[in-house]
Amino acid sequence: MPRFWNWIAASADTENRAVLVLSGAIDSGESWYGDGVWPARFREELNAHAGEDIQVEINSPGGDVFAGFEIYNMLLSHNASVRVRVVGMAASAASIVAMAADKGQLIMTEASLMMIHNPWTLAMGDSEELREQADVLDMIRDVMCSVYMHRFSGEESELTRLLDEESWLSPARAMELGLCDEIEIPDDRDTAPAAAAMAGRYAAMSRAQMTEIRERFGAKKPPEKAPAGKPAPDAKALLAEADALIGASMMEM
Repeated sequence: MPRFWNWIAASADTENRAVLVLSGAIDSGESWYGDGVWPARFREELNAHAGEDIQVEINSPGGDVFAGFEIYNMLLSHNASVRVRVVGMAASAASIVAMAADKGQLIMTEASLMMIHNPWTLAMGDSEELREQADVLDMIRDVMCSVYMHRFSGEESELTRLLDEESWLSPARAMELGLCDEIEIPDDRDTAPAAAAMAGRYAAMSRAQMTEIRERFGAKKPPEKAPAGKPAPDAKALLAEADALIGASMMEM
């Protein structure tokens, strides 16, 4: 079985964080707790980054719940910053791993989903064996609830309802529930800083200064309202005109 994790060395592109990529099913092919090699290898590689800030990139449908628990605990014990980015899906056991992020460091990209549900298994045997399996599943569910509730913003009854319904959560919904701290939007979609800079450029000037600049260069005061039947002034054209006036003014000064 191929490994479901990989490491990318820290670099300027990763903000000097080593990147742990969890991709595909969280599974050793057999059983995580029945195969001591895989947990030991994972722990050894994580320990190699002791004292180093790490970023965990998750795109996984989940898998072995005990693997999810152990990886979650390993990440909680890491002696440096742990940031988590959900870059596709964090479903089932993978959502448990995501909960290991430091406070304020659980990020979902704009195009991603989180899914939470009750644990399930395949079982066979007599009625006593099946009752025992049901009890085990209930205990696993209790542990899962405990993990989620460290972040969940609602009542536990609401969380258990979401688990019962096998809930797929958008980034916005996950943030509303406290299961996401930040939604990552590509830079070219984030126009707020540019808008703020534009506003600040003119807010720093008094009305008198603006009037002086306009009068100095013969600009007529625009009408308060566009005449009926004529289109409103183009905002970009007005800004371009204002920029030109300000620029010329500064050169003259």
